[in-house]
Amino acid sequence: RSRWAREAFLKRHGSRVVTVGRIPYANGFGERNEEVTMASYIAAVENASVSPSKTSEPLYLFNIAPNLKFLKKEMKPTAAVRQRLSFRGDRADIFHQQFYLGPPNSGAPIHFHHAAVNYLIHGRKRWWLFPPPHSFYSVQPADRFHSELTHAKRWETKRTAEAAEVGRGGRATSDAAGRGKADDRQEGADKRADRGRGHGGGGGGIATTAARVDVEPVTTELLECEQLAGDVLFVPDSWGHATLNIEASIGVAYEFSHPLLTPDFG
Repeated sequence: RSRWAREAFLKRHGSRVVTVGRIPYANGFGERNEEVTMASYIAAVENASVSPSKTSEPLYLFNIAPNLKFLKKEMKPTAAVRQRLSFRGDRADIFHQQFYLGPPNSGAPIHFHHAAVNYLIHGRKRWWLFPPPHSFYSVQPADRFHSELTHAKRWETKRTAEAAEVGRGGRATSDAAGRGKADDRQEGADKRADRGRGHGGGGGGIATTAARVDVEPVTTELLECEQLAGDVLFVPDSWGHATLNIEASIGVAYEFSHPLLTPDFG
């Protein structure tokens, strides 16, 4: 971890030019990338850590090894990493090495891929995970997803409490309460319509089918956890996941395949 400390890292790579965006691989999803030096980006990350913006999605540095050749040595899986990914005498085939660095509220939208391990070197990160039947792709920035998910959970908690009250023989006691429910339903409908626009909507909504627009499957099947500096998180093959950096975070991830993780359809 000492090689990834601020001063040592800047000394080696501060003058390098890197590509950043609101989401990883932004230009592949119709989003705009920006090119900055590593030193200026780290300065922006540090500034955002002190005074996080409440009006704009922060830029995130996330890329694969071939696009970050100057980080090849740091990103190369160590013997210890390869040993941890060896099972019953078979070694894993690591085919993607990824580097990430971002300020608080940056992160990755919901997506899925092959099995992966994520090494958080410094920082703190929140994860949301979905079992394969509920995986989907999104271009919605992580902080906006978090905000909408929080709203959806509050609405669901309120609805559950009201249903329990009705079950005990209670009832809605005021027109104001009725109007509040209507407002909540309308707001939820507006949010679902926005998410349904997907890649072509220009608003960064969830790219999904109509069956995925409702928040209920998301909140029902969702698993959440927090990753701390030094933690390694394993994401199984085809599990959907999104991440949000709670603190400025830096780390590496490895996508891999292994015979024991490959379904046998024979």
